[in-house]
Amino acid sequence: EWATCDPRYPYVGTTYRVVEHWQTGLMTRYQPYLLEMQPQMFVEMSEELAKLKQIQNGERVRVVSPRGSVEATAIVTQRFKPFKVANTTVHQVGLPWHYGWIKPENGREDSANLLTPSTGDPNTRIPETKAFMVNVTKI
Repeated sequence: EWATCDPRYPYVGTTYRVVEHWQTGLMTRYQPYLLEMQPQMFVEMSEELAKLKQIQNGERVRVVSPRGSVEATAIVTQRFKPFKVANTTVHQVGLPWHYGWIKPENGREDSANLLTPSTGDPNTRIPETKAFMVNVTKI
């Protein structure tokens, strides 16, 4: 069962690639120089959502979906903005999509893949990892 209007998951989650993560996670995770440039899983959010949730830039947070949860560093940015849909404010957060499972300090950072729905295109079987519902809380 996937929650689309569940109040436990009030924010839209999305995934994207960052320049430090080229090709697949399998290739990227094991590159020490890439890990040095991008050593932690992060979640990007608007200043408005950060204020609403009392989250400061750089704090560790938990991002939860109906499928799973990950710990991430909060990146508070002006790049993400809330938007209006039918007079309702919608907040969105973004996570790098294939990060995870290797980190120099402790050997582990979770992947956004733990949050995304386990559904895929019926023809290609490519998973749907671009839009899903989440909640974000301080750890």
